[in-house]
Amino acid sequence: MKWEDMVNNMSTETINLIKEWIKIGNHNIWISEAEDPSFSINPCDECKSWEEIIEKLNQGNWCNGQAFYYKNFCFINQVNGGDEWLVIRGNIAFESIS
Repeated sequence: MKWEDMVNNMSTETINLIKEWIKIGNHNIWISEAEDPSFSINPCDECKSWEEIIEKLNQGNWCNGQAFYYKNFCFINQVNGGDEWLVIRGNIAFESIS
């Protein structure tokens, strides 16, 4: 999905958060090296609940740079085919979880 299509249904606050998450991801040594696909907004999927986040994180085998968010929390995979997630709350990267 293209950025233009995604933002049609998003609040300005969410758009600004996603832009911050992209900056943070691009400054992360592992995420910035993502290939196939490279890290961008395209793989950032909104989840509607914590249960949905947990379900996605439990699936495993995600590409490096895959991102999910729920409200102001974002999870970006740091390992190709793995499950090491950078956790961002608002605009602060504060944890890495497996």
